[in-house]
Amino acid sequence: MTKVKLTLRFSVLLFSASALALTSLSPGRADEKAGKTYKLKARAMAVDAVSLALQVGKGRSVVVHTAEDYRDRVIVGAQVTAWYHPQGEINKLDRLEYPLEVSFVPLQECLPRIKKVILLPSSNAGDAEPLFDAIEQLLAARLNWVVSHRMLAEEMRRRHEKASPARRFYPSSRREMSPAPLPRADAGLIQKIASETRVDAVLETQVEYVMVKLDSYTAAWDGARETLGSTRERAAAMLTLRPVRGQVPATTVILRLHDPQGRLLWSRRRGFSTLAQRVGGRFRERPISEAVANSAFLSAWLNDVFGSWLLPSDNRTPAR
Repeated sequence: MTKVKLTLRFSVLLFSASALALTSLSPGRADEKAGKTYKLKARAMAVDAVSLALQVGKGRSVVVHTAEDYRDRVIVGAQVTAWYHPQGEINKLDRLEYPLEVSFVPLQECLPRIKKVILLPSSNAGDAEPLFDAIEQLLAARLNWVVSHRMLAEEMRRRHEKASPARRFYPSSRREMSPAPLPRADAGLIQKIASETRVDAVLETQVEYVMVKLDSYTAAWDGARETLGSTRERAAAMLTLRPVRGQVPATTVILRLHDPQGRLLWSRRRGFSTLAQRVGGRFRERPISEAVANSAFLSAWLNDVFGSWLLPSDNRTPAR
């Protein structure tokens, strides 16, 4: 897998302890104005590639336009929280909270049918091979699945990309910018991998580079929470009422389980680790392998991510 050299981008801003509260008003009111941000808790009525329809009452809905495709993350009927702002005649989504785990088919129906699986891995956050190894080991040891070598899937993806150059995504060459988002595998590629490797399922596993907010040396994203800095630094920030805030690079793992026909059975999104550590009053880069080497952390993370697969009950992670 190509290793991506990442440049640590970290900005620290000092703010006063007081902050303006987020405006939260009911949608659809006549006094909604451009520039205001609204918070809405609702159920998803419809989801497509560029918008969400959210139910706010009997026979009443709000449509918000999105910059991302949420179809493999939000299912109809899911409880979500949306922050949006009016822009002209439409509502633009600023932020969305949704369940981090979604089953499109009951797990008690699809998991027993799987005896052999293969990972389709990708990363735009540096070398993630140790993490892919750990996931494969869990599938073999805890679920008794035969795990085919993931290099077969990677080679088929390379051939697929050459045949479909329009689908290829490239990381930005500008060092100050984050890597380009990883593209999802299409159904045709999943079908080809499943057919040629004779597996019962393909587990698409993406390690995404993300920039997350840091507040008082604490980063929280996609169900993960990590504290940076020493106890003394955190105490000093609290005593002086000048908490450190800014952004820190991190990784989120996105998992999608597909059947041999390319249908999405299950998806899971979970923050993994930051790509920075506070040492001696300064921030340094931290590779993914360093977090994987922490066996206690890795075991807890794997049990959380695959908890609904490992337990008899079909558990779900609550909305973040």
